[in-house]
Amino acid sequence: MRITQLEKIFNMITREPLKSDWKTIAALADLSVTHISGAPKQARWVQKRLEFEGTRLHHVIESAGRVVGYGSIENPAGDNAEGYRLFLVLEWTDKSAIAIAEELLARLREDVERLKITAVWVREYAKDRAFIDFLLSRGFDITKEYDYEGQALINLQATEQFLAA
Repeated sequence: MRITQLEKIFNMITREPLKSDWKTIAALADLSVTHISGAPKQARWVQKRLEFEGTRLHHVIESAGRVVGYGSIENPAGDNAEGYRLFLVLEWTDKSAIAIAEELLARLREDVERLKITAVWVREYAKDRAFIDFLLSRGFDITKEYDYEGQALINLQATEQFLAA
Protein backbone atom coordinates (compact mmCIF):
# COMPACT_ATOMS: atom_id res chain seq x y z
CA MET A 1 0.00 0.00 0.00
CA ARG A 2 1.39 3.40 -0.93
CA ILE A 3 1.90 6.08 1.70
CA THR A 4 0.57 9.34 0.31
CA GLN A 5 1.72 12.89 0.97
CA LEU A 6 -1.56 13.40 2.82
CA GLU A 7 -0.74 10.59 5.22
CA LYS A 8 2.81 11.83 5.80
CA ILE A 9 2.22 15.55 6.12
CA PHE A 10 -1.43 16.06 7.04
CA ASN A 11 -2.14 12.78 8.87
CA MET A 12 -5.10 12.04 6.58
CA ILE A 13 -6.25 8.74 5.12
CA THR A 14 -8.14 7.90 1.94
CA ARG A 15 -10.80 5.18 2.04
CA GLU A 16 -14.15 4.16 0.60
CA PRO A 17 -17.14 6.03 2.03
CA LEU A 18 -19.31 4.38 4.66
CA LYS A 19 -23.05 4.85 4.95
CA SER A 20 -22.41 6.83 8.13
CA ASP A 21 -20.24 9.33 6.19
CA TRP A 22 -23.09 10.79 4.14
CA LYS A 23 -24.24 13.30 6.75
CA THR A 24 -20.73 14.77 6.81
CA ILE A 25 -20.42 14.60 3.00
CA ALA A 26 -23.71 16.54 2.79
CA ALA A 27 -22.38 19.24 5.11
CA LEU A 28 -19.14 19.37 3.12
CA ALA A 29 -21.13 19.73 -0.12
CA ASP A 30 -22.91 22.76 1.35
CA LEU A 31 -19.59 24.25 2.48
CA SER A 32 -18.09 23.70 -0.96
CA VAL A 33 -20.52 26.19 -2.56
CA THR A 34 -20.92 28.86 0.16
CA HIS A 35 -18.83 31.26 -1.94
CA ILE A 36 -21.22 30.92 -4.91
CA SER A 37 -23.98 33.52 -4.58
CA GLY A 38 -27.39 31.97 -5.16
CA ALA A 39 -26.12 28.38 -4.99
CA PRO A 40 -28.77 26.23 -3.33
CA LYS A 41 -28.19 23.86 -0.43
CA GLN A 42 -26.83 20.61 -1.80
CA ALA A 43 -29.51 18.29 -0.37
CA ARG A 44 -30.73 17.41 -3.89
CA TRP A 45 -27.20 16.53 -4.98
CA VAL A 46 -26.71 14.36 -1.89
CA GLN A 47 -30.05 12.60 -2.42
CA LYS A 48 -29.08 11.81 -6.02
CA ARG A 49 -25.80 10.32 -4.81
CA LEU A 50 -27.62 8.19 -2.22
CA GLU A 51 -30.12 6.94 -4.83
CA PHE A 52 -27.51 6.44 -7.54
CA GLU A 53 -27.60 3.21 -9.52
CA GLY A 54 -24.94 2.39 -12.05
CA THR A 55 -21.17 2.24 -11.96
CA ARG A 56 -19.55 4.43 -9.33
CA LEU A 57 -16.18 4.48 -7.68
CA HIS A 58 -15.81 6.90 -4.80
CA HIS A 59 -13.43 7.86 -2.04
CA VAL A 60 -13.32 10.02 1.05
CA ILE A 61 -10.41 11.63 2.78
CA GLU A 62 -10.57 11.52 6.54
CA SER A 63 -8.68 13.61 9.07
CA ALA A 64 -9.00 13.03 12.81
CA GLY A 65 -12.07 10.86 12.23
CA ARG A 66 -13.85 13.48 10.10
CA VAL A 67 -14.46 13.41 6.34
CA VAL A 68 -12.75 16.42 4.72
CA GLY A 69 -13.07 15.45 1.05
CA TYR A 70 -15.19 13.31 -1.26
CA GLY A 71 -14.50 12.32 -4.85
CA SER A 72 -16.28 10.04 -7.29
CA ILE A 73 -16.71 9.03 -10.90
CA GLU A 74 -20.05 7.64 -11.89
CA ASN A 75 -22.05 6.58 -14.89
CA PRO A 76 -25.69 5.50 -14.69
CA ALA A 77 -25.33 3.22 -17.73
CA GLY A 78 -22.01 1.79 -16.57
CA ASP A 79 -20.36 2.25 -19.96
CA ASN A 80 -18.22 4.75 -21.85
CA ALA A 81 -21.01 5.97 -24.17
CA GLU A 82 -21.85 9.09 -22.18
CA GLY A 83 -18.64 9.20 -20.20
CA TYR A 84 -18.24 9.26 -16.45
CA ARG A 85 -19.12 12.28 -14.38
CA LEU A 86 -16.49 13.34 -11.87
CA PHE A 87 -17.24 14.97 -8.53
CA LEU A 88 -14.78 16.57 -6.09
CA VAL A 89 -16.31 17.90 -2.89
CA LEU A 90 -14.17 19.75 -0.39
CA GLU A 91 -13.87 23.06 1.36
CA TRP A 92 -11.62 25.08 -0.96
CA THR A 93 -10.78 27.57 1.81
CA ASP A 94 -9.20 24.82 3.94
CA LYS A 95 -5.40 25.17 4.20
CA SER A 96 -4.93 21.64 2.87
CA ALA A 97 -7.55 21.92 0.08
CA ILE A 98 -5.12 21.49 -2.82
CA ALA A 99 -3.52 18.42 -1.23
CA ILE A 100 -6.98 16.92 -0.63
CA ALA A 101 -8.09 17.66 -4.18
CA GLU A 102 -4.83 16.27 -5.62
CA GLU A 103 -5.17 13.01 -3.69
CA LEU A 104 -8.82 12.54 -4.65
CA LEU A 105 -8.03 13.26 -8.29
CA ALA A 106 -5.10 10.82 -8.20
CA ARG A 107 -7.35 8.07 -6.83
CA LEU A 108 -9.99 8.81 -9.47
CA ARG A 109 -7.34 8.73 -12.22
CA GLU A 110 -6.36 5.26 -11.01
CA ASP A 111 -10.03 4.24 -11.24
CA VAL A 112 -10.27 5.68 -14.77
CA GLU A 113 -7.21 3.72 -15.84
CA ARG A 114 -8.37 0.49 -14.20
CA LEU A 115 -11.81 0.67 -15.84
CA LYS A 116 -10.35 1.88 -19.16
CA ILE A 117 -12.70 4.86 -19.12
CA THR A 118 -12.39 7.00 -22.24
CA ALA A 119 -14.47 10.05 -21.28
CA VAL A 120 -14.74 12.00 -18.02
CA TRP A 121 -16.64 15.23 -17.54
CA VAL A 122 -17.52 17.74 -14.80
CA ARG A 123 -20.36 20.25 -14.42
CA GLU A 124 -19.61 23.25 -12.23
CA TYR A 125 -20.79 26.71 -11.31
CA ALA A 126 -19.00 29.20 -13.57
CA LYS A 127 -18.24 31.36 -10.52
CA ASP A 128 -16.26 28.57 -8.84
CA ARG A 129 -12.93 29.77 -10.21
CA ALA A 130 -10.69 27.95 -7.71
CA PHE A 131 -12.13 24.57 -8.67
CA ILE A 132 -12.29 25.36 -12.38
CA ASP A 133 -8.70 26.61 -12.42
CA PHE A 134 -7.63 23.48 -10.54
CA LEU A 135 -9.25 21.27 -13.20
CA LEU A 136 -7.95 23.33 -16.13
CA SER A 137 -4.40 22.96 -14.83
CA ARG A 138 -4.79 19.19 -14.50
CA GLY A 139 -6.03 18.13 -17.89
CA PHE A 140 -9.59 19.41 -18.37
CA ASP A 141 -10.97 21.82 -20.98
CA ILE A 142 -14.16 23.87 -20.89
CA THR A 143 -16.59 22.48 -23.47
CA LYS A 144 -19.87 24.24 -22.78
CA GLU A 145 -21.15 27.31 -20.94
CA TYR A 146 -24.86 27.75 -20.21
CA ASP A 147 -27.47 28.93 -17.71
CA TYR A 148 -29.52 26.52 -15.61
CA GLU A 149 -32.04 27.54 -12.97
CA GLY A 150 -30.58 31.03 -12.78
CA GLN A 151 -26.96 29.91 -12.44
CA ALA A 152 -24.16 30.13 -14.99
CA LEU A 153 -22.71 26.63 -15.39
CA ILE A 154 -19.90 25.12 -17.38
CA ASN A 155 -19.05 21.62 -18.46
CA LEU A 156 -15.44 20.51 -18.54
CA GLN A 157 -14.11 17.45 -20.36
CA ALA A 158 -11.01 15.48 -19.45
CA THR A 159 -8.31 15.68 -22.10
CA GLU A 160 -5.82 12.98 -23.08
CA GLN A 161 -3.45 14.58 -20.54
CA PHE A 162 -5.79 13.51 -17.74
CA LEU A 163 -6.92 10.20 -19.24
CA ALA A 164 -3.38 9.04 -20.07
CA ALA A 165 -1.76 10.14 -16.80
